[in-house]
Amino acid sequence: MDERRLLKPERWISNYSDFLKAYVLKMAPFHLVEDLVQETFLSALKTAPLYKGNSTERNWLVGLLRHKIADYYRGINTKKALTKERALWSEYLNGYAPLNPHSFKLDSTNPETYIVLNDLVKILEEGFDSLTEKESSALRLKIEGLNTNQICNNMNINRAYCWLLISKARKKLKIFLEENWLMAV
Repeated sequence: MDERRLLKPERWISNYSDFLKAYVLKMAPFHLVEDLVQETFLSALKTAPLYKGNSTERNWLVGLLRHKIADYYRGINTKKALTKERALWSEYLNGYAPLNPHSFKLDSTNPETYIVLNDLVKILEEGFDSLTEKESSALRLKIEGLNTNQICNNMNINRAYCWLLISKARKKLKIFLEENWLMAV
């Protein structure tokens, strides 16, 4: 049998791990590198019986990795992915509501998480300070889980104005975060 056709999973980590990590860094956020490479190896083990040997082992692994990266980006905008990401953030924040800058409880056991979340809290606070008082209040109440009727009653405003405030606040905060957080990371 041709040497190319033989898969050697016991050598994947030593032979391809660094190459695959470097490949991921070109296409995905740093915090995903390890996960995507590990998922690629798991996927390769599961699909090994389907490997036909038409390409080298490395190229086959890169193909699987590219699918994992595409899956990640495809899933970002789905509700399932957002729910999963919120659940992960809740774990990091010890069950406190994600995106609420007043309820962040930072995990002091992980310095990297502490630094990143601490910076994010500061940026979020600056972002909320850049909003009008009504926009900030409406968005904070929405983030805290109040429904539209509750926000309207709390702020003594009508539904249309409530949605306008929340929409404007979200857009402004998004722009603020893109300029002051995402570009800095």
